[in-house]
Amino acid sequence: MLLLNNQELTVSSQNTITAILIYDLSGKVFYAIEPKKNNLTISLIDFNMASSVYIVKVQTQQGNFYKKFFVDKRLN
Repeated sequence: MLLLNNQELTVSSQNTITAILIYDLSGKVFYAIEPKKNNLTISLIDFNMASSVYIVKVQTQQGNFYKKFFVDKRLN
C-alpha cells in the first residue's frame, strides 16, 4: 500500500521492500533508499521538492509498483 499526501509518503507491503526510488519528470532519481523492511514513512518536507509531478517506484521481492504524485508548494 502506498499513501501520499503533500508532506509524507508512507509505504507498506506484505513483502520486504528492497528499494524505494523517487524520480522527477525528466527521469532523474531524486531520492533512493533500500529500507529492507515492510513499512516506511518518508517526510517529503525534508527534500525541498519543487512543485511538480514525481514518480515513486517501490521494489519488493515480488515485483515493482509505480505511482505518480504531485507536490504543491502552495499547500505548505
